[in-house]
Amino acid sequence: MVVDDVTAALLHPGRRLPLIVAERGPVTAAMVVLVAGVMCAGVGVAATLVEPVATIAGGEPGRRAGVVISALLPVVLLVTWYVDAVIVDAGARAMGAPSQRREYLVASGFAVPVLVAFEVVSLVASVLDAGGAADVATAVGFLKWAVLGWYVVLLTVAAREIYDLPVIGALTAALLPYAAMTMVLLVVVAVLSVLYSAHVR
Repeated sequence: MVVDDVTAALLHPGRRLPLIVAERGPVTAAMVVLVAGVMCAGVGVAATLVEPVATIAGGEPGRRAGVVISALLPVVLLVTWYVDAVIVDAGARAMGAPSQRREYLVASGFAVPVLVAFEVVSLVASVLDAGGAADVATAVGFLKWAVLGWYVVLLTVAAREIYDLPVIGALTAALLPYAAMTMVLLVVVAVLSVLYSAHVR
């Protein structure tokens, strides 16, 4: 069953991911990403609505924006999943590995459900914050970094298994999409700053 594959991929990626890649295709992986996105959206919306308005940047408008962003997570995750695979595949080819985009799409798709745990932690922190346990909520919030860390581990294992790269090469390939997104954001911020400065003058 797909649920069993997802659980095994999240808990035992080194053993299970190669078998999943051999047995499943991109369509199944896309469905896994979509379902994970829907779950993230539902939990994310709940977390935003539970969070006290006073702690949300922008107040009530900020809360509405948060709800919209959370609701768009299924689409965002699907697009990000595919773009990530394209960038990782290009990076792996630059390191001398053959193109394996289809295989990496499948492997990385089965890693996405771990992000549901990220949203669950956010919801728990919001509930604690709403109940007045702000310090405990802050401590629980740090668990989100552990979830993101495990997600990076899963992507690194996927890149290592699919492209037969050394660990450092696999980690580099797995992080390439996020480095690219950071670069794009920096360029956008720089351009906006220049335009704003020109307008002020």
